[in-house]
Amino acid sequence: MFIHLRNHSHYSLLKAIPKIPDLVKQAKELQMPALAITDYSNMYGTIEFYSTCKKEGIKPIIGVEFTIRVNDRKFQIIILAKNETGYKNLMRITSIVNIDNPVEPLLTDDILLMYKEGLLIISGGLWGDVNNLLLIDKKLALTRLNFYKTNFENYYLEVNPQVNIDNGNELRALTISFSQETNTPLVATWNTHYLSAQDKQAQKILYLVHGDEHSESEY
Repeated sequence: MFIHLRNHSHYSLLKAIPKIPDLVKQAKELQMPALAITDYSNMYGTIEFYSTCKKEGIKPIIGVEFTIRVNDRKFQIIILAKNETGYKNLMRITSIVNIDNPVEPLLTDDILLMYKEGLLIISGGLWGDVNNLLLIDKKLALTRLNFYKTNFENYYLEVNPQVNIDNGNELRALTISFSQETNTPLVATWNTHYLSAQDKQAQKILYLVHGDEHSESEY
């Protein structure tokens, strides 16, 4: 059974469409036993998501998608809470990055390591650091991978099905091969921003309003 581990709700302002009841309803219709929420740099929808999932008999997985700065470059990373400790640390990290930079919250290695207990890391797939470093220098990718695997008990490389991204197919193949070479577990996510094909145009408009012209065709 496939479980969506990377989902954005309307709390990802001007980036995603689904309201939480609709997100959970569709998961139930698809008979998914669990579902994650990973809004961008915020946990505004956590309580609503948790209570709605519980009401519908679905296990809620609490997470956040952050922008992380690595050597002056920005990538995406998914962090999920494994337990209560992880949930509290996720709240701390979210608060810190938003206080430090309200306009563009940025996660750093120092902040991540300070509150690492109870957290599970997903690489970010087509938008992640390890994945993209594979295109530049495999040794750099391995160094970055070792950083995560040394500090986190649960780290997963991620692949995505999106095809409208530069080097997407090559990056997906490299990630799968790298996962096998390094014995790193692999997960597939969809990076959900809307629930049906009819919503795609509306989601594009949201991104244009947000001002991110490079993202209108990615999802």
